[in-house]
Amino acid sequence: MKLSVGFFLSYAHGDRADVERFRTVLEPLLKTSSKFQFGGWSDHQILPGEHWRAEIEQALGSARFGLLLVSPGFLASEFITKEELPPLLAKPMVVPVELQRILLDGTMDLKGLDGRHVFHDSKGRSFDECRAMPARRDFARELFTRIVALLEKYPC
Repeated sequence: MKLSVGFFLSYAHGDRADVERFRTVLEPLLKTSSKFQFGGWSDHQILPGEHWRAEIEQALGSARFGLLLVSPGFLASEFITKEELPPLLAKPMVVPVELQRILLDGTMDLKGLDGRHVFHDSKGRSFDECRAMPARRDFARELFTRIVALLEKYPC
């Protein structure tokens, strides 16, 4: 029996094209997990007429971990940094992913991600630097194995 694991996908709306490319390669891998049944939540699931803030708050509270697609736009988003990051960073597990290249040398305000390992692939690339589909799939496969390893390290 697989363990159900919900996660909250946090990203900047301006990065939507990169996010869709990312989801295209990661989501099939999550569905292949032999140990975990992943249930991702993103704001795509908010239906017209619903109270969007209440939906986000409920999803933040019930998520096992946050999958943060970090970019300059992500770090610049006031909503993300004030409303989403604090509850996600309070969780035992958060997975920041370098969607687009960010500076980790102290010149950028990382909004609480300082000191946390931000995932990039074994070649040091952010996701958007993986231009060809095989490179994107490799990026996603590496990330998938790291997420599974974290879940095994930090069980419910």
